[in-house]
Amino acid sequence: MSRTIAETPRPAIASMSSGCIPPHHRPDALKQRWGTPTAVCLLVTCLFAMTLLTTGCKPPRRTPPTLPDRPDMATVEQPVVPPATVDGKDGKDLDAPQTPKERLALALRLLDDGGDGAEPTQAVQLIEQDATTGYAPAQDLLARLSLEGYGTAKDPARAFALAIEAARQGLPDAQRLAGTMYTLGLGTARDLEQGMRWLREAADAGDGEAAAMVADYYRQGLGVERNDTEAFLWTHRAAERGVKRAALWLGLHYHYGVGTPADQKQAFALLRPFADEGDAEALTIIALLLHKGEGVAQDRKAALRYFEKGAAAGDPVAQLDLGVLYHQGDGVTRDMDKARGLFRQCAEGGNARCMTLYASMLEEGEGGPSDPAEALAWYMVASMAGDDDATPFLDDLRSRITAEQAAQGKVRATAIIRSLTASPAADEASRQSSGQTAGQASGHASGQTPESTSARTSAPVPSALPGEAAGKRPAVLP
Repeated sequence: MSRTIAETPRPAIASMSSGCIPPHHRPDALKQRWGTPTAVCLLVTCLFAMTLLTTGCKPPRRTPPTLPDRPDMATVEQPVVPPATVDGKDGKDLDAPQTPKERLALALRLLDDGGDGAEPTQAVQLIEQDATTGYAPAQDLLARLSLEGYGTAKDPARAFALAIEAARQGLPDAQRLAGTMYTLGLGTARDLEQGMRWLREAADAGDGEAAAMVADYYRQGLGVERNDTEAFLWTHRAAERGVKRAALWLGLHYHYGVGTPADQKQAFALLRPFADEGDAEALTIIALLLHKGEGVAQDRKAALRYFEKGAAAGDPVAQLDLGVLYHQGDGVTRDMDKARGLFRQCAEGGNARCMTLYASMLEEGEGGPSDPAEALAWYMVASMAGDDDATPFLDDLRSRITAEQAAQGKVRATAIIRSLTASPAADEASRQSSGQTAGQASGHASGQTPESTSARTSAPVPSALPGEAAGKRPAVLP
């Protein structure tokens, strides 16, 4: 079995050719096409799996390239309060604060380190009156504490009322909080138009996190028409203002060429720090750029190290590309057992491309015993998951196996679908499609952003290693 990976960007998910190719008459080079399958797609598919397995499958419709989805929100146990300066330079004693500013500063100090054994409730007591009389910073802080139930009763509705009052006074922190609560429907009805309004107000005032959220609006088409160019511009602003997750997104924009011309040098510079911190997708992209020598001097030994780390971190593209290298012996000792194991791991994670490759190795007996029934099952699921090139190989194998093997293959395909739809990845993808949890919502509302976004929950994207195809099986290896 020989395989190739085409020289194309990686926007969504792989299929292996530009059409149905007779199993024994494949062109010299197969081109990839993009599809939309995810674990969620399989979850829906399982509802009518038996019909498809009996009557045959058609690949889903294609959609335009997009950036892969990544988690934006984090669950936090305590609110992240806005920074404040406790100067004390005017000689005033903060232990007996006289003004709203002094009371807020002391409350922040108490929340920060619990000085003098103080409880969070004491911080709340300091700012309650000032929040009631309209001091915007006190309203913003009390809104966050009420949202989390920290030092006071948890009350999202009260938190929203306080946040919107402070927002109307022009406080950027409060504007971002109000925009986030409108976005998520926390303490108020969900209103994306109002969410964007307040986030733009905060972003225009210089709030980096708000700028990152405005980028999310444009990137996902939340209440506005999706606009990749606007998403890139706002991501760039957020990254310039020091928002870490925006720097990650900016690297992805440059790598995939979404909203801006592709620039692999910029992508490498932005994504390398995230790769070194263990972000799975960044690891794989850095490995790919090093392997191909794009945006950086070619270094296949370093690329292999990054591919191995990405595969160990669970990135399906890293598993796919590393399997490709081991199958071909490109920069490593050829090892069919490792290649088969990597393709299987990737296939069991829901990657349609890997399903077809794993099925092919099962059929050919590469890296282990031949198992036509299991191969048939994986070809079926791969075809259902949108890999067009699985279909001709499925038809070919059906024509050459016994009726008993075909029946076993159908049973196993159903079991595979059930396993995929019961996986944590499918559960997470389903949850993402239906909205964020309250814990995640409160984390984002508090201004907290994840320090690592290594767990990608979207559809795996296709590999893009260069190479030429040869041989009769579906090609993915150089």
